Amino acid sequence: MVSHAAGYEGMVVFNDEARGDALVTMGGDPVPIPGLFVGHSDGLTLAGAANAGELVIGAPAGTVEGVQSLWNGWSGLRIWDYTDPANAVLASTFDTACSALEPGTEGTEDCLEGGTYSSHNLVVEDGIAYVSWYADGLLMIDVSDPYNPVEVGRYHERGDAFEAQNAGAQNIWGVYKIPNQPWVYASDRNGGLYVLKAYGQGSAKNGKAALDG
Repeated sequence: MVSHAAGYEGMVVFNDEARGDALVTMGGDPVPIPGLFVGHSDGLTLAGAANAGELVIGAPAGTVEGVQSLWNGWSGLRIWDYTDPANAVLASTFDTACSALEPGTEGTEDCLEGGTYSSHNLVVEDGIAYVSWYADGLLMIDVSDPYNPVEVGRYHERGDAFEAQNAGAQNIWGVYKIPNQPWVYASDRNGGLYVLKAYGQGSAKNGKAALDG
């Protein structure tokens, strides 16, 4: 990995040939300089190479100018109206408070630094979407009106005590639900499997539905 001590002001990381132009999140240890991830073909262009064979591992770095990283948002939830299967309509989008904000901007104080705030898997039953949302936990969203989604419940744990027994911050990756049963199964990439129970409307604080372990 590049070193700030070596005098680099930034880094551009790109896919190998096998992964092509797919864009994913960069891995590796954090470094105190800005970084940009690009696809394989863009990386070759920036490196001035016609193909991967012209790349030389460990060769002195060149200078790249005019590269800019623009925030394009986390992946919220997009809800489509398939009333006409041949002409689907984007009915609405849904974001949590953290997924709607760019990291480091005003209002993100309650969001984990380095946390992932993106929807991942979902199960829909009786107009309720159960959505795994990484650092935001597991959400219950009423999508019975696809043009007006409303959050009605959430399983979300924070704090030192929870993170100690969970082997890290909450990071819910998957969700599964057996139809017509109250149990919701959520996989946490740090803590393992959680078995939750969905309670009915009005059974939790503020009259909302609830998820409890």
